[in-house]
Amino acid sequence: MFAMARWLCVLASVPQRPAVSPDEFVKQFSRGFGNEPEYRSLFLVGMGVLGLVVVIAIAIRIFRYRARRVAPPPPDYFTRALELLPLSPAEVNDLRVLRSRHRGAWPVAMLLCPESYAAALSEAADVEPDMQLMTRLRALGRRLFEESGA
Repeated sequence: MFAMARWLCVLASVPQRPAVSPDEFVKQFSRGFGNEPEYRSLFLVGMGVLGLVVVIAIAIRIFRYRARRVAPPPPDYFTRALELLPLSPAEVNDLRVLRSRHRGAWPVAMLLCPESYAAALSEAADVEPDMQLMTRLRALGRRLFEESGA
């Protein structure tokens, strides 16, 4: 209790600002609370608004730029592998037909692995049997994989 009384005495001894009457408040408000001229405060407010507009314009430009960027299409390794192989246009066309009938996840694997090529051939024969195409593809497979030593 004694400590609380000491604090009350300390608070009572702190000098207080005199209360402002409503008339004085209206006078100060109409004059402005600071001592700076009105044109200076107007200039500072204008600069602040201009700075805010510039920041907003830059942010909008950045967001639009990010929205416009489109990821490049994934590379087509099958087409790239066909470009590297020494094949005639008819053989390339036959391999594209085989790719369209093959339901594997990686069509380029059938150009790299003889087992995958054989699986693609059997799968294509099940989907749509075309004996001439299958004969040409078997001969192409022998040429691709026997020449490489596989």
